[in-house]
Amino acid sequence: MANTNIPLPSPLSSFSLMEKMPAQGVTHQHWRVGSKINRQKLIWRVPVTVPSGFRDSRQYLEYQQECYAALLPSGHTPTLHTMVQPSVAWPHGGLLIQEITGRIPSQFSDWQGIAACLAAIHQLPVNPLPPTIPAPENIWAIIGQTITKRFSSLDQISLSPIIKQQILEEIKWAQSFCVSAPLNKYQPCFNLYDCHPANFLVDHWGKAWFVDLEKIIIGHPAIDLAHASLMTSLSWHPSLTALLSLDDILHFHRFYFSHFPPSHYEGIQKLLLPVRRLIWIRTLSWAWDWLATISFSPDPAICIFQQAVQQRLRMWFEAEVFIKMQQQLQNHRLINGLANLYII
Repeated sequence: MANTNIPLPSPLSSFSLMEKMPAQGVTHQHWRVGSKINRQKLIWRVPVTVPSGFRDSRQYLEYQQECYAALLPSGHTPTLHTMVQPSVAWPHGGLLIQEITGRIPSQFSDWQGIAACLAAIHQLPVNPLPPTIPAPENIWAIIGQTITKRFSSLDQISLSPIIKQQILEEIKWAQSFCVSAPLNKYQPCFNLYDCHPANFLVDHWGKAWFVDLEKIIIGHPAIDLAHASLMTSLSWHPSLTALLSLDDILHFHRFYFSHFPPSHYEGIQKLLLPVRRLIWIRTLSWAWDWLATISFSPDPAICIFQQAVQQRLRMWFEAEVFIKMQQQLQNHRLINGLANLYII
């Protein structure tokens, strides 16, 4: 694995590695780099591996490059300065990006910033469509296939019979929803798709920046709204400590929709709750698959991070926590609130 003793590739010869940043995920490592010419500081973002669905590191980097370019006009994502192709020293290449100085969201006011960030990104025109960003005809089918694909790993983790039966019922509901969900009653938008709060940074002025542009897809706005505010999204990452009440969740949605004409809410209102349930199930499927297939990194920093995530994910499948998550989704105040955001 690359380290600070290895020089940066030749396109970055005017920069030097300063420090390796603490692990905040398992797909990339990050270094702060400094210019040898001026005081400019940037982030050297290096893939650890190539995700499934990509032919090689180069294709993965080109996809991320287009994601940064497509979302830059929102004013809520970092600037990509340079993409560097894979080399012997850096086998997966990397991206040199703007450093956003900020903190992970930790209080409700930060979710107003996240709502403004999502609104700005969802308002971006998707045409002409960047060639490498997926634009599935049926986003619900894609999510349903993802959940179904992970089904086989469910038997590889320890579950109580009651919780397993509950999960099987949720999977059955998700598969039914993904077959019947409407396709033509909303304006497609750029979906962040991996929209959990740990992928945002809040700067000194309270502005939220989305900084992990590696899963952008053309989809539905309700997907991001759900993922940014679900209980699972708030509890998987070791650095996340915020809790959102039902009122907080409703205010978050209301603030998001305040950036649009009423027709935007009217067009997707009926999907807000079921998509919330769907993204919860998709997140659970990621968790059980991750727990079943985890291979701990030889890098001590990443390994410690993985162990902390493992401990948190296991809690999701304990009866008390699982039932609490279900009850929030079934809460009548939440159901009525999302259905009547401008009445209550």
